[in-house]
Amino acid sequence: MGYNSQWKLAVQGPQKKLEKLIVWMSERASKADGDANRCDSEKGVWVTILAKSTATATDTEKMMVWGDPDTKCYPPWDRVIQDILSYARDELKIDAAYARLGESINDTEFDNGDSLYIPYTFELNDPEA
Repeated sequence: MGYNSQWKLAVQGPQKKLEKLIVWMSERASKADGDANRCDSEKGVWVTILAKSTATATDTEKMMVWGDPDTKCYPPWDRVIQDILSYARDELKIDAAYARLGESINDTEFDNGDSLYIPYTFELNDPEA
């Protein structure tokens, strides 16, 4: 980690629980230490994740998805992601999944939920000299 990664974080559940998650994430961001513009500070990680959200809806449940194709995932990135997954799963009892692809094929992280997962593909690009 530390160079550019592609990542997605998804949670699925009732709208009220998703709203509670967003409030919790926003509170954590406002209380976090560091510079909001730095990717290697806790506040910067929270702000980055919150800024990359989209929402899609179905009849009875909603899904929140955060993601970016080009983020520097410096520490404390992993800890913040684990905090979000734990809060969603343990406190709110909603499904959550996470995936990160680094620049190296060996630099990947996947954490699928109960019924929620993030599909991925690797692509071959032209060789670099």
